[in-house]
Amino acid sequence: MKEIKFKAHDGEQWIYSECVSKDKEGNWWILDEESDGWNMCSEPKQCTGLIDKNGKNIYFGDAVRWTRVIYTDCSRAEIKGTEVIEGTIGWLVSILAIKTEEFSRLLPPHLVEDQNEFELIGNGYDNLKVLKN
Repeated sequence: MKEIKFKAHDGEQWIYSECVSKDKEGNWWILDEESDGWNMCSEPKQCTGLIDKNGKNIYFGDAVRWTRVIYTDCSRAEIKGTEVIEGTIGWLVSILAIKTEEFSRLLPPHLVEDQNEFELIGNGYDNLKVLKN
C-alpha cells in the first residue's frame, strides 16, 4: 500500500505527517506525530512521490531545478545534451508538471525514472520569490 505523506507549516515550522484534516470553519489541521497533537496549519502539501538528487521528498508547490536529459532519438542510446528548468511542481490537467513563468512542462513517468535529476531549491511557503532570484 502506498504511503500518502503531507507537509504543512504551523507558523513556526514544517510538520510532516500522514494525517491532515479540515474543520467546518475551513481551518487546516495536521497531526504532529512527535507530540501526538493536532496543530492548525497552512494548506497541506501532498508528497509527489518524486525524490530529489539529495534524497529529499518533493511536495506539490515545491520549487525545483530539473536537469532534463535530451536524447538523439527515442532509443535513448545516445545523449544529445541536457536542459535545466527551474519551476514549481504542480498538476497540469491530470499530469504532474513543472511550471515556470513562461511555460509548463509535463512530467510523465518515463521522464522521471531515468537519468533526469531534480534538486529541491525551495518551497511555496518559505521562498515565494525563489524563482526570481
